[in-house]
Amino acid sequence: MLFSETKTIEQAARIVKACGQPNACIVIDAVHLERSGGTVAAIAKVDPRRIGLVQLCDAMKRQTKPSMEDLIVESRTGRLAPGDGELPLFDLLDALPGDIEIEYEVPQPEQAHLPFEERARIAADRLRRFVGDYARTRRPSAKWD
Repeated sequence: MLFSETKTIEQAARIVKACGQPNACIVIDAVHLERSGGTVAAIAKVDPRRIGLVQLCDAMKRQTKPSMEDLIVESRTGRLAPGDGELPLFDLLDALPGDIEIEYEVPQPEQAHLPFEERARIAADRLRRFVGDYARTRRPSAKWD
């Protein structure tokens, strides 16, 4: 995260390696990866055993450099559902280990008034649509139960 001490995936990989702990790993967040200049090629250089999970969300590409405050606000309240933005999420998923844990991280402040069950249904429907699109275009022979 650009607004943290560890700003890039390369820094995170060096820290995890240097700590020498077998259970230390990196959390890859789609928005933070994009905003820090991270790429699919950078993910490919990380030992797959050191990638703990991915936080999946989407965002629009930025034409100008955002302020740190803009990055913090976007991180907390400005994420889009996967497939609703412009990030190369299919490429991101292709670059990750096949058994990676995927977390859906899409805070939706405008839904705060809805009951929990309704928010969960909306999130599940949106994620199901995205995963279905991914499966049809990138993994047509895979079983997606």
